[in-house]
Amino acid sequence: MPLFQVQLHTWIPPTGGTVVSGQGTRFVTIQYNSGFVATANLGVTANNACGSSLPRTLSIVINTPVAPGTITMTGGIAKVCPGDSRTYSIAAV
Repeated sequence: MPLFQVQLHTWIPPTGGTVVSGQGTRFVTIQYNSGFVATANLGVTANNACGSSLPRTLSIVINTPVAPGTITMTGGIAKVCPGDSRTYSIAAV
Protein backbone atom coordinates (compact mmCIF):
# COMPACT_ATOMS: atom_id res chain seq x y z
CA MET A 1 0.00 0.00 0.00
CA PRO A 2 1.65 3.29 -1.03
CA LEU A 3 1.87 6.18 1.40
CA PHE A 4 0.30 9.38 0.14
CA GLN A 5 2.14 12.53 1.03
CA VAL A 6 0.41 15.09 3.23
CA GLN A 7 -0.80 17.98 1.10
CA LEU A 8 -2.14 20.26 3.80
CA HIS A 9 -1.97 20.74 7.57
CA THR A 10 -5.04 22.21 9.22
CA TRP A 11 -4.23 24.01 12.46
CA ILE A 12 -6.95 24.35 15.11
CA PRO A 13 -6.05 27.15 17.53
CA PRO A 14 -7.29 27.15 21.12
CA THR A 15 -10.01 29.57 22.19
CA GLY A 16 -8.40 33.00 22.40
CA GLY A 17 -5.79 32.10 19.78
CA THR A 18 -5.74 33.09 16.11
CA VAL A 19 -3.63 31.67 13.30
CA VAL A 20 -1.74 34.67 11.89
CA SER A 21 0.46 32.77 9.44
CA GLY A 22 1.22 29.27 8.27
CA GLN A 23 -2.27 27.76 8.00
CA GLY A 24 -1.93 24.79 5.65
CA THR A 25 1.81 24.35 6.29
CA ARG A 26 3.93 22.45 8.81
CA PHE A 27 4.70 25.66 10.72
CA VAL A 28 2.17 28.01 12.27
CA THR A 29 2.22 31.26 14.23
CA ILE A 30 -0.57 31.72 16.77
CA GLN A 31 -1.40 35.06 18.39
CA TYR A 32 -3.08 34.87 21.80
CA ASN A 33 -5.52 37.55 22.99
CA SER A 34 -7.22 38.31 26.29
CA GLY A 35 -9.71 35.51 25.59
CA PHE A 36 -6.96 32.97 26.32
CA VAL A 37 -7.14 32.69 30.09
CA ALA A 38 -6.07 29.21 31.14
CA THR A 39 -5.06 25.93 29.53
CA ALA A 40 -6.29 24.77 26.13
CA ASN A 41 -5.26 22.53 23.25
CA LEU A 42 -3.65 23.46 19.96
CA GLY A 43 -4.58 20.91 17.32
CA VAL A 44 -3.41 19.95 13.84
CA THR A 45 -4.62 17.46 11.26
CA ALA A 46 -2.82 16.13 8.19
CA ASN A 47 -4.81 16.08 4.97
CA ASN A 48 -4.39 14.55 1.51
CA ALA A 49 -6.57 13.26 -1.31
CA CYS A 50 -7.65 10.30 0.84
CA GLY A 51 -8.97 12.40 3.73
CA SER A 52 -7.91 13.83 7.06
CA SER A 53 -6.05 12.31 9.98
CA LEU A 54 -7.21 12.36 13.56
CA PRO A 55 -6.02 15.57 15.23
CA ARG A 56 -2.76 15.69 17.16
CA THR A 57 -2.93 18.08 20.13
CA LEU A 58 -0.58 19.99 22.38
CA SER A 59 -1.65 21.47 25.72
CA ILE A 60 -0.91 25.21 25.83
CA VAL A 61 -0.72 26.88 29.26
CA ILE A 62 -0.99 30.60 29.87
CA ASN A 63 2.27 32.09 31.15
CA THR A 64 1.04 33.72 34.34
CA PRO A 65 3.64 36.07 35.80
CA VAL A 66 5.06 35.28 39.21
CA ALA A 67 3.84 37.35 42.15
CA PRO A 68 5.84 40.49 42.92
CA GLY A 69 8.28 40.36 45.81
CA THR A 70 7.91 41.99 49.20
CA ILE A 71 7.14 45.70 49.18
CA THR A 72 9.88 47.69 50.85
CA MET A 73 9.89 51.32 51.91
CA THR A 74 12.81 53.70 51.55
CA GLY A 75 13.34 55.73 54.71
CA GLY A 76 10.69 56.79 57.17
CA ILE A 77 8.15 54.66 58.92
CA ALA A 78 5.09 52.88 57.60
CA LYS A 79 2.73 55.24 59.43
CA VAL A 80 1.74 58.28 57.38
CA CYS A 81 -0.07 61.54 57.93
CA PRO A 82 -1.83 63.74 55.37
CA GLY A 83 0.86 65.56 53.38
CA ASP A 84 3.53 62.87 53.94
CA SER A 85 5.09 61.00 51.04
CA ARG A 86 6.96 57.72 51.02
CA THR A 87 8.87 55.78 48.35
CA TYR A 88 8.06 52.10 47.98
CA SER A 89 9.65 49.46 45.77
CA ILE A 90 9.70 45.78 44.88
CA ALA A 91 12.46 43.62 43.42
CA ALA A 92 12.37 42.98 39.67
CA VAL A 93 10.68 39.72 38.69
